[in-house]
Amino acid sequence: MHISGFMSNKVGVLLFFFVCYVKQSGCPLVFTCFFYPLVFSIDHDYPAFAHEQLAERASAGFPPFAFQAMLRAEAPEIAQALEFLGTAVTAAETPGAPDIMLYDPVPMRLARLKNRERAQLLVESRSRPALQHFLAGWMTQLYALKTPRELRWHLDVDPQEF
Repeated sequence: MHISGFMSNKVGVLLFFFVCYVKQSGCPLVFTCFFYPLVFSIDHDYPAFAHEQLAERASAGFPPFAFQAMLRAEAPEIAQALEFLGTAVTAAETPGAPDIMLYDPVPMRLARLKNRERAQLLVESRSRPALQHFLAGWMTQLYALKTPRELRWHLDVDPQEF
């Protein structure tokens, strides 16, 4: 095996193999994991680590190169939460917000918590002023929506987790 680049001299420390046998075919699968923060911490090179992380985030369109808000809803039934988020998307579709990207409503990773079903809707923009302008108008529309009494919702600007 040949590994090139800055990781070649650190392969012994950074490369872990996990071998699993697939029962049906009997062939081994090899998974490799590189721990990039470990590479930079070994060299004590924080500027290189920060530069690498920022480059990855820029190419993926993640913060701080994109700005996000998350509309979350919870109700006794997942259908109610998803219906509310779908209505919120419909209410948000105005021709004056071309810089805003609304993703589809989806159940949250931990969809059921304390007998309530939870769903979320991600809103994203490359411009913070455009996102703030959009959210100000959208909040007015959200408060005007008729919702079931047991449905709760909240808007999280710059969410820390999905």
